[in-house]
Amino acid sequence: MSTDSEFNKLEKSIQLETLGDYIFKAINFSYLVCILITSSAQGKIPNEGWDYGVGKSTLAINFLKNLVYNGDFEEAKKHVIGFPEELGQFLKPPTRTPGILWDDMQLSVSKTYAHDKDVSQLADFLTTQRTRLAVFIGTAPYRDILQKAFRERFFHFEIIVPYRGAFEIQQLQRSINFYRPEQTMTRLLYKSEGLFNELLPEEQEWYSDWRDERDKKAKPKIKLLQQGIVPEDVTDKQMILLQELVGKGSIAQRTLYGRQNGDGLTAIELRDMGLITKHNTSGSQMWIPTEKGIDFVNKE
Repeated sequence: MSTDSEFNKLEKSIQLETLGDYIFKAINFSYLVCILITSSAQGKIPNEGWDYGVGKSTLAINFLKNLVYNGDFEEAKKHVIGFPEELGQFLKPPTRTPGILWDDMQLSVSKTYAHDKDVSQLADFLTTQRTRLAVFIGTAPYRDILQKAFRERFFHFEIIVPYRGAFEIQQLQRSINFYRPEQTMTRLLYKSEGLFNELLPEEQEWYSDWRDERDKKAKPKIKLLQQGIVPEDVTDKQMILLQELVGKGSIAQRTLYGRQNGDGLTAIELRDMGLITKHNTSGSQMWIPTEKGIDFVNKE
């Protein structure tokens, strides 16, 4: 039976030479490591400057599958998210999630939300979740596109994809500015570089379907696109709840949040589409369909 001293000796014996070492130590010795995968800002390797299509998501899924879930794609894909509201399911005690991937973070936490305290609060909260989460992987075109709390103080590593199939790993090393001790300076420390493969055909098929569903949820959140919402933009789950709301006229917020099927989150998605809204009735918060929502169901 291992003693605490033996456990400590084992931890100290791990040399942090590679990113894989950091991931292993985070998972097995209760640390949290946060990794961002980018492409357009050049690092050590000359790049082609592409924001999109270089393979950031491909590399991220490969890392999640191979370095966190030991090659188990079925397990890895359960831990890929597209929106912040999906984080909560992986932060519930008493379990500790080995790792998650938040793909295209700029959709939800870009500089558009520069003055959004909720976004800053989320970043700060995630830094406290070492006992719930070991590895956080995110993707974005470049780090500076993200809201300040995420781009400046959240990540420990930035992996840059200069062109398809290649990557370099840079560690975000922080140090005190001794001329202004209240400031912390950050610099990139080159660690290594390598090559990566495309996803397997069945993995790529899953990711393409997942991305389509993600985009279907994202589109209604963009106000300038809301007028163009068509039935294909609404998931089956969203339509079922919307039809129920139109049929009943209203449903209490607490009723939906109490359901185990995620209807509370679905209601928020429908609200973002402009299809339902919240109304206070005798001190109770009720979800009710908007005229747009009613017309949407009737046309369907």
